[in-house]
Amino acid sequence: MEIFSEFLSSNSVFWLLTVITTFLVFFVLPWFCLGKVNRNNNLENLPPGPARLPIIGNLHQLGKLPHVSLQKLSLKYGPVMHLKLGQVPLLVISSPEMAKEVLKIHDTKCCSRPDSCGTRKLSYNRKDITFSPYGDYWREIRKLCVIELFTTKRVRSFQRFRDQEIAKLVNDISIEASDPNNEFIQLDKKILTFAKNIICEVAFGTNVGGEKFKETEIKKTLHDAMIVMQQNCVDHFHHQDWQTNWFRH
Repeated sequence: MEIFSEFLSSNSVFWLLTVITTFLVFFVLPWFCLGKVNRNNNLENLPPGPARLPIIGNLHQLGKLPHVSLQKLSLKYGPVMHLKLGQVPLLVISSPEMAKEVLKIHDTKCCSRPDSCGTRKLSYNRKDITFSPYGDYWREIRKLCVIELFTTKRVRSFQRFRDQEIAKLVNDISIEASDPNNEFIQLDKKILTFAKNIICEVAFGTNVGGEKFKETEIKKTLHDAMIVMQQNCVDHFHHQDWQTNWFRH
């Protein structure tokens, strides 16, 4: 055992080089070759764009003001420009004519929302009408919502409650406005409470002030949802499944 330990210690550099070489051969080299093949296959069909670095793509060119950086790049590469944010392709349109063609003529190919770790977590792997990609599934759930939820009869059924909440909001504002001690009226909280009351009544059949749906709990839920929806560095390297799964847990 001592002889084996001495052998390992005396050949530590050799073993370290062996591990590094194995890692490069079996992990880094296939990834690099596969990416190079894919780039060569798609190069002819891609719009012009700036050269990108390995792994991070064009992320380093966005700077602190991405809209300004993209505008400067578009002056050099034209109204249709292709970039790579990590592993995510990005098509930048910077002219009214091209924007009309993309949003009107080719709208079905560009109408899906971007995929991200946060949207998958929040929408049960993009199963809702907001974040699901455009396709047969999205058309079916949209049809279901139009037939069952957005009909004129269904909307009118909540008219009485909406009128009550509007009257309550106007009354609260009038009371505070008539108070000479009030220098200002804080409308943001009143409007937020007004919206939450209507949403909870329509969606759950109860008021925010009810026992099950406390205002603080809903506020915390909305705050947590906004945090989940924030941009994450993992979203730019979505092919790294182990990273995404680790962040999910």
